[in-house]
Amino acid sequence: MSAINPSPPPETSSIDATTRLVVRADGEHFATHPLSKHNIIVGRSSQADVKLEGPTISRRHSECYRDPFGRWWIRDLQSRNGTKVNGVRVTESLLKPGDDIQIGKYEVAFVTGDQSEIEENDFDPSLTMTSNMRVSDLPGTQISTLSTQQSAMIDTSHLATLTEFAHRLMQTDDIPERRRLLCRLMVRRDFHGDAAVMLRMDRVRPTDPPQVLCEPQSLAGMGDTLPYVSRTVLTTVTQTEAPVLASSDSHDPGAIEMSIVPGATERTCVVACPVKSTPKSIDILYVTLPPDYGTAQWLALVTLASQQFRQVEMSLIARREAKAHADIEKELEKAREIQLRLVPNDAEFLGLDAAVGFEPCKWVGGDYADIVKTHDDKILLVTADVSGKGLPAALVTSSLHTLVHASVRINASLEQLLTVLNDHLVDHLDPASFVTLVAVEFDPSNGSVRCINAGHPPVFILDTNGESRKLQFGEYLPLGITPQELTPKTYTIQPGELLAMYTDGLTELRDDADEEIGIDRLSKIIANLYAKAPNDPIDWIRRKLNTTLNDIQADRVPLDDRTFLLARRTG
Repeated sequence: MSAINPSPPPETSSIDATTRLVVRADGEHFATHPLSKHNIIVGRSSQADVKLEGPTISRRHSECYRDPFGRWWIRDLQSRNGTKVNGVRVTESLLKPGDDIQIGKYEVAFVTGDQSEIEENDFDPSLTMTSNMRVSDLPGTQISTLSTQQSAMIDTSHLATLTEFAHRLMQTDDIPERRRLLCRLMVRRDFHGDAAVMLRMDRVRPTDPPQVLCEPQSLAGMGDTLPYVSRTVLTTVTQTEAPVLASSDSHDPGAIEMSIVPGATERTCVVACPVKSTPKSIDILYVTLPPDYGTAQWLALVTLASQQFRQVEMSLIARREAKAHADIEKELEKAREIQLRLVPNDAEFLGLDAAVGFEPCKWVGGDYADIVKTHDDKILLVTADVSGKGLPAALVTSSLHTLVHASVRINASLEQLLTVLNDHLVDHLDPASFVTLVAVEFDPSNGSVRCINAGHPPVFILDTNGESRKLQFGEYLPLGITPQELTPKTYTIQPGELLAMYTDGLTELRDDADEEIGIDRLSKIIANLYAKAPNDPIDWIRRKLNTTLNDIQADRVPLDDRTFLLARRTG
């Protein structure tokens, strides 16, 4: 809004800094970009927020943007080679946790706060083992990874068990219970684990003891105490984010030394796998095995189980996100239908030919336009703009519609109508919000116009030669801020002249040079359109104005609602 710049509305005030794009090229990590703004341009332009190089990348290739409801979308900006989401070429797509975006040679993973932040039921408060964690720092054993081991053959029965395990995970709503299921799987007789536990390492404070995320499991059942844990193993997994095998039998000269239990004489074997990674922490499955199972085969088997767990967690997040998105879309569709019904369609009046252009910013909007016949055969024209976007703003526009029509029915004057609106908004509107509004009362008998403008962009009157003049503006504050006395000013509109009312979604529209149209340029656009066809139906001008505005907007995401009202005196 141009009149006042209050604190941002709740739906647009903050962005989850953990939501990010993780970019890979040729399988290697290329860059990580936090989605710290409401829209992010991806391309090879030096001004792109996410700069990618290569002949298959357009200067402005695609755009990620956040809608007023906190959801992220990706939109292809008419690039030469297109944008794909999960292998499917898209023009525009709602992003879900774990979605893979393909832009040229780059694979871009969409990672959300839901995948990063600890949920309320993420940790079982009954667990008190962390303070008793027995962590060893003494060197002794060696560490190796899958990349240093020979390829392993997995028995088909294990694969069947993993499939059944994934199905059971999908049916389990409780996060700690899913962790317990993974640890219990590790100590089944056919998986040969002695003990298993899931731990969380703090990346910010790496020397802190690991946090226990579920009760340790063992062959004999749930254990009361944790096995000794090697800090070196945990540190290696944290740094590499790769599964590791630690075995006292290793003779690999390139292996990393693993800390062992003080005084231990028995051979030790450990497999540790990452199951969840965020910028703040990493969750690790820690399994101890008999020395005979310190092999590539069992490292691969535990890694497969960890990956199954990780994929199920992603699937559950995606399922929850999909349901939330579907619920939002359903409510938005209802809200949009209601709002569109409030826009006047039949705007033919004696002495006045009018049309309304209404383009909410993607979903539902905070703009309001109306044309109402009063008791004394005058015509009331109103446009308003509620600060903010989305459903909160749309609810306010609905109340404006109700108050305007109710005031007209009780024969309120223009002054009384605006006073009622302002007093109501002062009493009930959020202190950080306001409404700019302009109301015009037209008398078809003599062409007189009475106008009150409360912080709204000025109304134009345009003649058939393309000349324009502005009505009163800048004299009053927007509605909802403070009680004020609002007095109309009187003008005359001649037969054939056009009256144009609009919201700042038009004047703040940006062109290819990233410059706003502004009031004067908008006035010239409308004047030129009208001068070319002053006798054509007013709806023709409405459609041509929409086309012109769409051309100016081009491939940029609309950042504000776009509403205007055109009215021509016909007699």
